[in-house]
Amino acid sequence: MRKAILSCIIPVLIFCISVGIVYVPYRDTVYSNAVDREIERVTSEIETGLYKQELVLIKVDAYCQQTVKEAENYDFYTDEEGLSVCLKEIVQNNNCETAIFCNSDGTGINERKKGLNLAGTEYFLTASEELGSEGSKYFILQGNGYNGDAVACVYQVAYSGGTKGFLIAIIKTKEFSTNAFSGKLTVDYSAYVSGSGVVMADTGIPPKESEKEDYSLWDVMPNGFKIEALERALVQKTKYIYHSDNYGYIIAVPAPVSSGTAVACISDERMKQSVEINVRAYDQKILVYVILALVLLCVLLLLNRERKCEKVNSHINEKDPLTGLLNKPAMLNNVKDYMKVSAENCGILFLMKVDGVEKLREDKGKEFVESAEIDFAKALSERYRSTDLIGRVEDDKFAVFIKNMSEEKYIRKQIDDVLMFVHDFKQHTPESENGDTFISVGGAIYPKDASTCEGLFDCAESALQDARSRGRGLIAMYKK
Repeated sequence: MRKAILSCIIPVLIFCISVGIVYVPYRDTVYSNAVDREIERVTSEIETGLYKQELVLIKVDAYCQQTVKEAENYDFYTDEEGLSVCLKEIVQNNNCETAIFCNSDGTGINERKKGLNLAGTEYFLTASEELGSEGSKYFILQGNGYNGDAVACVYQVAYSGGTKGFLIAIIKTKEFSTNAFSGKLTVDYSAYVSGSGVVMADTGIPPKESEKEDYSLWDVMPNGFKIEALERALVQKTKYIYHSDNYGYIIAVPAPVSSGTAVACISDERMKQSVEINVRAYDQKILVYVILALVLLCVLLLLNRERKCEKVNSHINEKDPLTGLLNKPAMLNNVKDYMKVSAENCGILFLMKVDGVEKLREDKGKEFVESAEIDFAKALSERYRSTDLIGRVEDDKFAVFIKNMSEEKYIRKQIDDVLMFVHDFKQHTPESENGDTFISVGGAIYPKDASTCEGLFDCAESALQDARSRGRGLIAMYKK
């Protein structure tokens, strides 16, 4: 019982240890994959938020494009009323702080017909220099009375009468960060910044507190962070993902319309909290698989043990309980199986009958006879090969089937060996002096004498009876 328990426990322990050895290092890969999926989710949320936020710019752009076409019908210097009405349409129908028509020198008016001079403003100078052949452009304002918290949409205008200038719509970006970064984001800090890193709007706790009141993105990046790659990403408007050993993950996603970029910072601790649910779910799934595998393994072990027990029992059932040789059914089945393997198989069957057993049992007792039969069975087992078949087919009758015997000279030798065996056994039997016991042998050759198991045994039995009819201790081979 103890051995049976150990045979089940040891494979289970080996399986569990193997799973642990494989899974512990693989869990790092699971965690890394979970982090990658979380970064993809955060990036996707940011892109969606930016797109929704910048629908405002798309709407403004549609109004401004139409207004630019209408402005071609107005003289910049004489149609002030008509131009101001166009500007009011832009402001009233969009989330704009103000809208301005100006000439190429920066002189202009807003929707309230207030006269303005933009010549000294940085965004007007930038627009004048960079707009070039482009019909429109977006600039994030930095200062210029808007506290660095606005986007300027600038369009080239050709007024009636040949005057050229610009239409400028100012959109406040105070809500850009909160709108762009949805509540689904699990980040520590988020900011909407310009191409040069100026923070237009932000929420949360930055990786590092800045001593400046008007801080830029570079002032709040974690210690040891190299800003060059992030600077290039902001200028080139490309996506940027980086892990800082001193903090965690920095993600930058360019806005699809404006020149701004959304930046999200996720500390390692928050990232661990975010992915822990997914990793735990994966652990639970693996645990379920392991339990199922263990159950399956235990079932297979039990079935295998049961099969072994059945095989052992079957093997035991094939044995004669007294001598340990094959019993009659097993002897017949083994001979039949050998005949089925190949049509070229051959062999010799000897039936050996110990005569005088009944008288010996009466004179010496049952135990004495059984001891003699055990000795006889042992002598047979020692004399023949392990591949040959030896069985006790009746109380006083034994069978030996010698495999792979077909040539006459080898058959003759086997017959001589049987004669010698019978003589030797008789010589070592004390009762042989009184002539109480002797052995008769009948033999048949397969497939010469018979092609079936039953036929072969019948032939050997016939030869045995022939030997017994001619005298004591003789051997006879079957003759047709």
